[in-house]
Amino acid sequence: MGVPGQYDGIQGRSWKSPPILDNPSTTTRMRRRTYELFYDGARLAQVAPRTSRASYWVSNTRSRTLINAQMLAIARSLTRVGER
Repeated sequence: MGVPGQYDGIQGRSWKSPPILDNPSTTTRMRRRTYELFYDGARLAQVAPRTSRASYWVSNTRSRTLINAQMLAIARSLTRVGER
């Protein structure tokens, strides 16, 4: 995203409890799904929806350029391939 070292990304693993998702700041429920929220100060650093089969997370950049509403919107938009 323009400046080297800045990125946002989506990760997913079949590992149900990866260490990167230890100790969420809080959780929220939207559209029948629970999201774990990981804050860095007032900004969301990660948003993690989990399923019974896997863990997923959306990561913000080191400089936290995405605002919280954008992070939540990206996480809410995640669906499995072929799912509607």
